[in-house]
Amino acid sequence: MSSSFKLFYDYFSPLSRSIIILLEHNKVVYEKTSVALRKGEHLSKEYGQNVNRHHKVPVIHDNDGLRLAETVAIYHYLGRKGIISERWYPTDVKKLMKIDEFLQWNHNSLLLTTGSIFYEAWLKHFKDISGTEHGMMKNVRDPTNFVDIHNSLNMLENVWLENKKFLVDDEPTYAELIASCALMQVVGLRLFAIDNEKYPKVSRWLQDTKDYFNPEFDTAHQYIYKYGERFNGPPKIGLTIRAVLFLRNLMNKS
Repeated sequence: MSSSFKLFYDYFSPLSRSIIILLEHNKVVYEKTSVALRKGEHLSKEYGQNVNRHHKVPVIHDNDGLRLAETVAIYHYLGRKGIISERWYPTDVKKLMKIDEFLQWNHNSLLLTTGSIFYEAWLKHFKDISGTEHGMMKNVRDPTNFVDIHNSLNMLENVWLENKKFLVDDEPTYAELIASCALMQVVGLRLFAIDNEKYPKVSRWLQDTKDYFNPEFDTAHQYIYKYGERFNGPPKIGLTIRAVLFLRNLMNKS
């Protein structure tokens, strides 16, 4: 069966991973094109003109000439085109809107807070190889700077998972993927650890989500696991130019 669309992605993008796991779990045939964010490939003029004018991933190009960015829009496209089944894109409006409600909440809460931690701990190292300390590690190491992610975890624990096994219903939906991939951006890289006693429902939910979507889940997170094990947290403060270049070279081989 030939593919009907092409996906531009990077495994270091949690939103890319959420779409890939959804597609792979549903055995969807599609074409994949890797975009190395760490190399700045998405920032080129050619990328903006030919792939995505917003210079982000994920993006899909279909055979009818549609170019579509924004993960939630891609999810709706996959559902309305019948690429994913009703199991993953309900025809029941109430069920679909409950999924959409979580996706909208996630964008300005969990995804934003985990993304901020990842940026402070990792991405700044790839923007400056001068060896200058930017104070990023002090911000990341200080527990008081994790207030926002704890607020998000409290919402997951006490609101979204208050009386059900998963975020929207008692069975997984796409909400599980978009939330778990956001969390794994910091948990998998060992930038943050979920307190199992403080957030027992979140801990159980995250493990249940992994179990449900494996092996696709672990495959999509292989590089996150790899660098989490390699560095066991953020790259160390005050890196020398040689150390930063080594880190860049290591990531470029992934």
